Amino acid sequence: MFKRSEISTEVDRKPFVFTLVCLIVGLTVTIAAFLLGRGNGLAVFAGIMMAVVTLAAAIVLAAMVSDQAYIRDGILHISYLLKKAEIPLEKIGKVTLKDDIYSVYDRRGQLVGTINGLLTGIDSILYALDKTGIKIG
Repeated sequence: MFKRSEISTEVDRKPFVFTLVCLIVGLTVTIAAFLLGRGNGLAVFAGIMMAVVTLAAAIVLAAMVSDQAYIRDGILHISYLLKKAEIPLEKIGKVTLKDDIYSVYDRRGQLVGTINGLLTGIDSILYALDKTGIKIG
């Protein structure tokens, strides 16, 4: 789901649908609680709590959709929320793994970006990087 190229990570369908349903239900209950529960303290409290759930679901959904890495035309593209980075494969120095996060460094040793190691399709990215001779470890 949401693939950018042949060599790409993607969003898992089940967590995406679950978060989307939480967002829709939370928004619906929030609106209903505020419109129908005027003067009722419990309804206002429930509306506030569901507004917090809705906000959290929206943030998680945005993070899920934007957390992506793909290789197109010999360039590794990495994005997460508002952070985006790209680097040609021949300029990658090494890739390290710590706590299920792959950190991509350039030849000078500077951090270019990070990739979530639990994403679907990360194996195709790592395979493509390994094929080009990039040290992964």
